Amino acid sequence: MAKDPAFLMYSKDWLEGTAEYMPEEKGVYIDLLCFQHQRGGLPNDPVRLAKMVGLSEERFNKIWSVISIHFDRMDDRLVNRRLQAVMTERSRKSLVNTITGTFAGLLRLGKYDKKQYQHLKNQFKVSDFISNGDDKEWLTDRLTEWIQECLKSIEDGNNNNNSNYIKLFKKVVTENNLVIAPEIEKLFLEWLRYKSEKNQTYKETGLKNFIIKTLQECNNDPAEFKKMIMYSTSNNYDGLFKEKKHENNSRDDQRRTKRTDSYWVRPNSVPAIQDGNLFAGSGANSQKP
Repeated sequence: MAKDPAFLMYSKDWLEGTAEYMPEEKGVYIDLLCFQHQRGGLPNDPVRLAKMVGLSEERFNKIWSVISIHFDRMDDRLVNRRLQAVMTERSRKSLVNTITGTFAGLLRLGKYDKKQYQHLKNQFKVSDFISNGDDKEWLTDRLTEWIQECLKSIEDGNNNNNSNYIKLFKKVVTENNLVIAPEIEKLFLEWLRYKSEKNQTYKETGLKNFIIKTLQECNNDPAEFKKMIMYSTSNNYDGLFKEKKHENNSRDDQRRTKRTDSYWVRPNSVPAIQDGNLFAGSGANSQKP
């Protein structure tokens, strides 16, 4: 990673902290801060410092007696601790951005399915990759290796889930002396695999009752059981159901029949035809009852 070309300078803090300084003192102070930023520290030698800022030793020592309070000795070098903290934090954020950007790029290139993508995002921790610095080539290789390990853990988890529901099914069948034909057993395992893919499981008692109820509903008919599975899985149902047919159509037919019949019923308010005259009993010639 290239050297950071800048650092944050808090203008208010600078103005307040150097308000009593002479312009020359401010100039030397800011120059030394810039040298520290570029070189990581300053030599603990006034002669060398004077040369760096282009002053004679006499003039520099006079200025140094004022501004030296802003610098501390650290491993035979001089540093401004405030600037050191700003540089460290900025470097850390830059490294975090590099790690997350590299990871995001690998996710895009990998074209993972939704489950894999979400699993990788949930497992990813920036802190796992910070300790080895900012070597971009190493970072890409390490993240690629880590992604492969995570994807393998998904496969291992799926295999474990498959093994778990098969073991549970066989245990329930054996302990409860349930007699199940081989074709029916395959369909039960197909349904349990579907449930496992949805991260849903049965407890022993629930699975036993489910098996008994399903055998009753499909009447031990593999074809009927298969239809129930196809209907329920195609609709992404959590439970196993039979397809309901014609119920809504029959209700609509009843409503239409009722409306059709009522159309021909003569309302009480319609007058009866008398002597061939629809309007008999009304008008000027009508007689009162």
